[in-house]
Amino acid sequence: RDRSQSPEVTAEQLGPALRQIEQVTGQSKVDVAAHSLGGLGARIYTTRGGQGIGRLMMVGTPNSGLRAATLAEWAVTEGVGWAMLLGNFGPQALPALQWLRSSADGNPKLDELNAQWSQKKGALEEVKVVGSGGRVTATSDEAGWGDGDGLVDSASLALPNTPLTVLPGTWTQGHISLMNDRQVFREMRDFFKWTPANPPDGSSSPGARR
Repeated sequence: RDRSQSPEVTAEQLGPALRQIEQVTGQSKVDVAAHSLGGLGARIYTTRGGQGIGRLMMVGTPNSGLRAATLAEWAVTEGVGWAMLLGNFGPQALPALQWLRSSADGNPKLDELNAQWSQKKGALEEVKVVGSGGRVTATSDEAGWGDGDGLVDSASLALPNTPLTVLPGTWTQGHISLMNDRQVFREMRDFFKWTPANPPDGSSSPGARR
């Protein structure tokens, strides 16, 4: 509901939303495509015992944090007004930034979540991470820059024992526009096993969860 809210708040909102969907559709499991920070919210929800997510695709989720978030957290903590104005964030974003700071810069919240991933992901039917490369992106390594989508570096996407697809990085594959990209849509179609409601040849086809 707020792009700068903590993923813990997102996790709290997921339960009621999933129950509402179940009441309408009669389906006990819902397929979820989670963008960026929303992926961490879905992971927190699952790790804390939340039920109702079937397949989960994380798109552009910084599973190992962001160098940019480390710098943004410093700007908020130090009260660097021009940096907050430039980045369009303020003190209200601090809880989210504490989750998003790079693991390489020290992030106990994210480290604990990642340590539980291999065990907790078994509650999901299937998981995949999709991201984009091809753009110069801030990283926490010695070079300071690497490959990514302009905000999330490609190395931050990966999770243990989890399929990962890094797209080549077309002009539509910047971080903010990932969910509107045609290649990302194709990844969703294949992963969620979407099929046309009315096939062109007129044959019957079992409906897919949407």
